[in-house]
Amino acid sequence: MKISKIKMYVCAVLVLPVIAVMAAGADLKELTGRLSSKDPAERRSAAASLGDIDSKDSAMQLIKALDDQDFLVRMAAVDSLRKLNYPESVDALCRVLEKDKNSQVRHNSVLALQQLKDPKSIPSLIKALNDPDKGVRYQAPVALGVLRADAAVDELNILIKDPDKNMSEQAIRGLGRIKNPKSIPFIEEALFDTEKGVQIAAADALSKMNSRNSISKIRILLKNSDSTVRLVAGEALAFMQDTDGLEVGLDLLGHKDVNIRRRAISLIGSTGDRSHIHILKRYEKDEELKNMVDISVERIKNRHPEQKKD
Repeated sequence: MKISKIKMYVCAVLVLPVIAVMAAGADLKELTGRLSSKDPAERRSAAASLGDIDSKDSAMQLIKALDDQDFLVRMAAVDSLRKLNYPESVDALCRVLEKDKNSQVRHNSVLALQQLKDPKSIPSLIKALNDPDKGVRYQAPVALGVLRADAAVDELNILIKDPDKNMSEQAIRGLGRIKNPKSIPFIEEALFDTEKGVQIAAADALSKMNSRNSISKIRILLKNSDSTVRLVAGEALAFMQDTDGLEVGLDLLGHKDVNIRRRAISLIGSTGDRSHIHILKRYEKDEELKNMVDISVERIKNRHPEQKKD
């Protein structure tokens, strides 16, 4: 009996993958046929379903669907190519980004190229920084940051001063991921922008770049009137092993926003010493804060081991 069960198990292991491949082949044939349907809804459904069949043939069919007259079919094809992550689709997605008339399709093509991370897409993504649609423009710096696109640094440096503050913020965040030292003076200047989102992005980017020469400028934000700006400045300094943000953390423990309080506790955990443990423990009965208190106390203990008495 046991031998029979083993044989059945072995047969299942060997046969099931074959059946799965056969089924996928049948599905691919059916879905390919549906891509030629006169009904746009049928074509959209087929394009979406092809993203669940992980094969080069599926990707090739989706590339053809990028020329469909219905923008929703094209968008479904772009999204499926993003799921499949096949490098063969990069050129076609770049063409869509540069030439498709629908902004949603272009926006989703940026997301797909961001997922694929192919350097070949960088020139098209740089062009997208000037796309007529805001959504496309805002996403392009993110994608360029993911690709660590040094070729985009000059363009992004200029965009830090864009009249659209959302664009400024996205440019800074992209530069923070690229980490090219050429950007540091431009980002430092953004620390003193009138828009808090830009200030926050600048402090965060400089910390990600580990720009220790920027510490003195980031410290100025510790006196900012906005609590979130002060908190981010403290976090940025802590990331670079500077403890000057400790007082900000202590000050924000009483903030009305629980997320601010949680981050304040984390900041104290990064910058405080054993004398601050008893302050943190006051909040350990708060269910929303308890986990962060425990983590922060442990970080302090690890950073400041208790001295053994002789």
